[in-house]
Parts: sequence; C-alpha cells; structure tokens
Amino acid sequence: MVVAIVWLPHHANGYSLLEVTMASLLAYIALSHFVEYLMIRPLIATLPLAAERMTLVSMHRQQSKAMSVKAQSALSTFFGLVCLGSLACLPFGTREDRQMIVYSASVSGFLCIIWLSMLTAKLLGR
Repeated sequence: MVVAIVWLPHHANGYSLLEVTMASLLAYIALSHFVEYLMIRPLIATLPLAAERMTLVSMHRQQSKAMSVKAQSALSTFFGLVCLGSLACLPFGTREDRQMIVYSASVSGFLCIIWLSMLTAKLLGR
C-alpha cells in the first residue's frame, strides 16, 4: 500500500495524492476483508446466532474500558488540534501542499471523531 501511495501519483497523471491514497486504501480494505472472510467462513458457519446484537456504542464502550477519561480526552483533543491546525495552514500552501494538508486534516479529523465517540460512549455508559 505504501508503494502504491508513493509510486502511483508520479505515474497516474491527473490523480491527486489524496485520490490515489483513498483508492489504495479502499482496495487494501476490500482485499483484506475478502481474505479474512474466506478464512473465517468455515468457522462462522458452525457458530450459533447470538442472543443480542452488538451496537456501535457498546463496541466503543467495551474498547474504551481500558483507558481513562483523561487519556481519551487528551487523544481526541490532540487529533482535533492537528486537524484544525492543518486546515488553518491550507491557504498558505501550494497545490501539492494543499493535497497533503487535506489528507492530514482528514486522517486526524477521522481519528478525533473515533476518540470522541469512544469517550462519549464511556461517559454515557457510567
């Protein structure tokens, strides 16, 4: 995937770094899910159905049990500030810089949203 992100923008004219990265990430995720599905499929077929479904909130609550509220709020604040700082630098960059700034703002914003949802699930679950 790293090779595709670094090598393809130079050879795929007309596509930005963000577009190549997103296409590479999507292809990687699809391929890895397909391979995992093929490996796990025989095991899943023999399992009985669960009594209740796991929601996204309960999944975040389970994952955030091991971390303190202080650590989760620090991580969400850090990624939020990185996203805002990247967006503040957007007007000052060249065309190539803007692609990387948007990419870093997107990734850090996504991570901020994940940590905030885990923090919210932990605080509402008390």
